[in-house]
Amino acid sequence: AYAMVENIDDNVARILQKLDELSLAENTIVLFLTDNGPNTDRYNGDMKGRKGSVNEGGVRVPLFVRWPGHIEPGRVIEPIAMHIDLFPTLVELCGIEMPETLPQDGKSLAPLLRGEVDDWPDRVLLTFRFAEGGMQNLRGAARNQRYRAVRDRPNRGWELYDMSEDPSQKSDIASGHPDLVAK
Repeated sequence: AYAMVENIDDNVARILQKLDELSLAENTIVLFLTDNGPNTDRYNGDMKGRKGSVNEGGVRVPLFVRWPGHIEPGRVIEPIAMHIDLFPTLVELCGIEMPETLPQDGKSLAPLLRGEVDDWPDRVLLTFRFAEGGMQNLRGAARNQRYRAVRDRPNRGWELYDMSEDPSQKSDIASGHPDLVAK
């Protein structure tokens, strides 16, 4: 795994260097993100879950955006986001009109990337995995900025975690917040 990380680091550096050499960096948006979750039990930032899990460690991925002259280097975006946000974000950053498509579930993150807003509305992002047996075996999660509700095992109820206080999902607080779990 460490050799793969080093190889990716080296090759991403080569791509960025070539964009700089060709004077294309200011006209090129580079996104770097990974597949979700490790496929074995190994270091996962102390997050619960791995690939295939609906817990934070099974779905959370890094996203780095580079666009010199347009996005300030080192900017950290705190509001939660999801893959569904990439299309509307790129459309807005490129300054083109949203094509006529099916309605978009994603939200453009361009104002956050450009540092144009301080306040961002909370929202709920959903992750679901279907297994054999259909709906009765549904595993899923609903995540807002503070909480993550998880149904990771079909024979168990929903768990609830306060991600601001417990990002490792060690303390299930569902029994103390039945209204929040129901919502």
